[in-house]
Formats: sequence, structure tokens, C-alpha cells
Amino acid sequence: MNMRRKSYEDLSFLPGIIASAVCGREYRGEEMSLALRSQRTVERVEGLRRAMTQEQVDEFGELADERCKAAYEGGMPWFDEVVKARGDRGRELLYMWITHWMAAYLVSPETMRRESRRRREQAGSPS
Repeated sequence: MNMRRKSYEDLSFLPGIIASAVCGREYRGEEMSLALRSQRTVERVEGLRRAMTQEQVDEFGELADERCKAAYEGGMPWFDEVVKARGDRGRELLYMWITHWMAAYLVSPETMRRESRRRREQAGSPS
């Protein structure tokens, strides 16, 4: 039996909305990256998060959604784990990833924008 994979738009979660929620809650450094766990870094990221404008929240939501879509369409194992997880596990994993990205975005927004441009250029290039 040949089962077609759902389109990204048909998944049961919306990374852009999760990104907005992440931007609205305290950053505590509960991270997979040791570099982002130091008290100094946590305080820096939290200060930047508190100062986020709605424009920044919206931009970050778009960047997070774009990154998730590229991961889904590219069959990235970490995103497949999010999609295939049972119960709340997939949502928890996505919150973890998006929180990590938010910290990276706040510390170096241009790096995330550059990666986004590179992904769009690669998607538009002929195979």
C-alpha cells in the first residue's frame, strides 16, 4: 500500500504560532547547547527576549516556520521525530527546537536571516 506523506500545511501544529508563544515566555536556558546555559547568556537572551518588538516576533515566527518546512520537505530526521511522536512529545520537541532558535536569533539575528536566504536560493536553483 502506497501512503502519501501529508503536505507540510496539513500537519497538526503550526511552528509560527509556537514561535510566538516561545517569544512570550521567560527564557531559562533549558537548552541542549551548553554554551546557552550559562547564567550570563541566559540573562542576556532573556533581556533581549523581553525587548522584542512585534515585528521581531513576527519575523522570528516566519523564519522558524520556514526552517521547519525545509526540514519536513527535506526529510530531516529530527523533524521526522517531531512529526511521528505520540502524545505531546512532538510538540515538546518542537518547543525545544524553537526555543533554541529563538536564543540564536536574539544573539545573532543576521545569521538566521542569512541561513534563510541561503535556503530560499537553494530551493529556487535548478536541480
